[in-house]
Parts: sequence; C-alpha cells; structure tokens
Amino acid sequence: MRPVFAALLTGFAFVGGLATSASGQALPSDCTGSCQAGVCHGGLNTGLACRADSDCPPGPFDHIKCYRIHAKPLISGLLDLTPLQTQLPKESNCKVKGPTYFCGPVCKDNVQVQPPPLGFRPGPQEGDHLCYAIHCPKPLPQPLMAEDQFGTFTFSFAKASLVCTPAIKLPTTTTTTTTTTSTTTTTCPQGMVTAGDVDDYVGPEPTSASPALQTQAANTCSQGSKGFDDLTTNRCVVQTFQVPCCVSTVTLTFVAKPAGGDPTNDDLVLYIENPNLTPIFSSRISALGGAGGSWNTNPSTTFVLGISGLNFMSQSDACNFDVLIEDDTAVDYMTLSYP
Repeated sequence: MRPVFAALLTGFAFVGGLATSASGQALPSDCTGSCQAGVCHGGLNTGLACRADSDCPPGPFDHIKCYRIHAKPLISGLLDLTPLQTQLPKESNCKVKGPTYFCGPVCKDNVQVQPPPLGFRPGPQEGDHLCYAIHCPKPLPQPLMAEDQFGTFTFSFAKASLVCTPAIKLPTTTTTTTTTTSTTTTTCPQGMVTAGDVDDYVGPEPTSASPALQTQAANTCSQGSKGFDDLTTNRCVVQTFQVPCCVSTVTLTFVAKPAGGDPTNDDLVLYIENPNLTPIFSSRISALGGAGGSWNTNPSTTFVLGISGLNFMSQSDACNFDVLIEDDTAVDYMTLSYP
C-alpha cells in the first residue's frame, strides 16, 4: 500500500490576522513583509514582535507528522466508526489492520508555499497517535468545503483508509552487557492528557479535582468551583492531572476568556501535592503571554506555559499536578503534556 500522507496539518476556523505564537509573537513567515530586529515590517502584522531565527516557537505543537512503521505484533478485525460531524456517515463492519503509521506532534516554520498561507491562531497541542489501515463499505460522504492555514478547499471523498488512536510512548529500557557487568536504565514516560472538550465553550463539562484542590477552591473563590465552559462568576475552575512521579517538566495549555464580573484580578495558580498542596507558580492572567497585559474584554485566548524543576517526593506511580484559575474567567479546556 502506498503511504496515504506524509504529514497531517490540523486546522481551526480563521479568526482574522495572521498566526502568532503562544507568546503573542508572529512567526517570521507570517510578517508578509520582513522580520527586522525582532519586529515585523510591512504586511498585516506590521509592528508585532517576531522571531528572527528559524526555530519553531515553544508550542503549542498543533500539527502532526506521520511515519510509515513496521510494527509487531499486528492486529486485524472489524469495528464500527461513528463520526462527531453529522456530515460524515457512520460506517459499520470496517476491516482494520495494523498499526501502519506513527504520528507525533510538530510545529512548522519557514513556510514557503504558493499562494501564501492565510494564517491561523494556534490550536490545541496534539499528542501521539498510532494509525491503522481500514476498509469500510460505502456510502461515501457528500462533497464538502474546508479551510486551513493554506486556503479554502472544495473536495469529494474517496474511501476511508486510516483510523488513528491516541497513543502514549512507553518507558524505554536499554540494557548494556559486558562479560562482567550489566546495567539497566529506564526513562520517565511521556504523555498528554486533555481535560474538557475542545468545543468553544459548549457545555458545561465537569472538571476533576482532588480533595485538597477542592478545599483550596472553596477558600479562594466565594462561590466555590465550576466546570469547563461555565460563564458564571465568582467560581474557580480547578483541575487535577495525574502524572508519573518521575516527571520534572510539563507543558500546560489552556483556552480561556473573561466571563464577566471583574476578571482583571484573576490569577492562575499551579500546585503539586507532596502530599500537601504546594504552590509552584502564580500569575495574574493579564500578565501571561497572549493576554497583552489586560484581562477584561479579551477574546478567547490560548495560553501555553512550560513548567520545569518539578520535584515529586512520592515513590508511587502517579502524582497530582493541580491547576486553579480564578474566578471570573471561563475555560474551554486544558491539556497537560510531559515531558
């Protein structure tokens, strides 16, 4: 079978303007003019800060690149596939075999295509996927129109060829043996967890918080806590992520907007439980990259924070990483990736 694609690019609805990184900086290819001394000159992004080097911005890694793989063992069988979008039909008794591809998150830079890309705001960070070859009976979907960073496209459908599952890379163990000694090294697992649905505040959906974090929310916010997509005020959004205790670095991505009341003094606070709740980071949301120095009438904004130097003292398999977002702010979803 020929490879179906070399890379997948995830697209999101065009909001206006060109793409910026999570820190509010334009990518060099998005200046449309030139990036001089860290500032865009010419084009729609004139005056915005830009990166003069060709390295990717520090996330979110919202594209996925796929590699053809040779895996052992292989699975085969039948499954039914029900799409989220009503424009696509449910397909039953699809034959499945594989895995045949491994896909991992990437970011892109130095884009040189014609016509020039439209530009999009960053999407949610992607995770790893394993993809399987499928063969499904007809019917095929009706023709559609879709838009991504590269333009607007009208297309018809051929048969479905792949289904991709979320995947987590397992710890890598290497053994070195000589005639006299043997050593084994185990690395910390990698992974990504998303809480809440990526649905532009359609909900609400429940959060999941440890007892210690629930108590902190009751002490911090006058009306306690609330779920994702909840636009009420005076209530904190709290979420506990369980991560391997060996993790020392994480990346938190969340999408939020002011909900009303007085969001200008809302804080983001991060904790670890060791075993007591221990604050490790605190900031006004208005001071985070992407907020532009204010948090009152802002549109929905994607924030990306890299946190390093974590030191979980527990020897168990999983430890708690806690997020608290005050209290006149609504959150669409959060994603925590490690390392």
